[in-house]
Amino acid sequence: MLRVATISMKRCNGINQAEHNARKEFLCLIVESPDAPDLIVCASDYFSTEAKLIEFCERRKELDNRSTYIVTTVGNSKKGKKDKKGESEKYPGLDYIYVIFPDGSFEKLAQQFISTRDNYKFGEEDFIKNLENRRFELPNGDQKFSCSVLSCGEINAFHGRENVVALHSATGNLFDDVDIILNPTHDRMSNDGAVDAKRRHLSQVIDGRHRCYISVSNWEVCSKSQKKDASTLHTIYSSNFDEAYGYRNETVERQFIDGFEDLFEYRRSTVSFE
Repeated sequence: MLRVATISMKRCNGINQAEHNARKEFLCLIVESPDAPDLIVCASDYFSTEAKLIEFCERRKELDNRSTYIVTTVGNSKKGKKDKKGESEKYPGLDYIYVIFPDGSFEKLAQQFISTRDNYKFGEEDFIKNLENRRFELPNGDQKFSCSVLSCGEINAFHGRENVVALHSATGNLFDDVDIILNPTHDRMSNDGAVDAKRRHLSQVIDGRHRCYISVSNWEVCSKSQKKDASTLHTIYSSNFDEAYGYRNETVERQFIDGFEDLFEYRRSTVSFE
């Protein structure tokens, strides 16, 4: 059994509302808890800069727990500014995804290259080039799971509703080969039917292997009508869940930590791969 925690934040006009110290402290409290999860997945833009992520990682090294893996994000606030070479940022405002290992070390897995179905072609080349960098392994008892990530709208690298397919063979090959797919998003995606079909596709059994897809979204309170208790704010799809529920986990439990209820949505679940 894999114990999974998912975390998202209150968001207003595209800006996550929790201060950095609150984000850092909230993660530390979960990692230090007696029943610390095996995996924590954070929604988009969890850390505002890589320096803030590094600050958390230094604190992480001081904590007793040495088993939790964290998949988290760093927001890219560049709005077309020039880089050191004088060239404009190609993907302004799109997140980077990192994995933080139990010892406090970390690895950058990917930048987000695709935000919508309409701009898929614009980011496809860079997305395909980066695919192999998106892998990491997650030990869990006697098992070892292969994992990969999609950042927010990169799920649009898959198309269809009745018959979902990868838009490039390399994409299909990589994501068919992994056990767990992690998809932090900025807020809940539209077109529920198509998104649901893609999530089912990404969590289907392949060659007898049970697989899992996890998405985590922030909730936007200033310009959209979104609620932090919405069942689809955090979703876990697994080929091991009851088909009657569409493979979506209906047993995710909401968690509360005193003093943080207004800013964070924190949920826990367990997933079996047997």
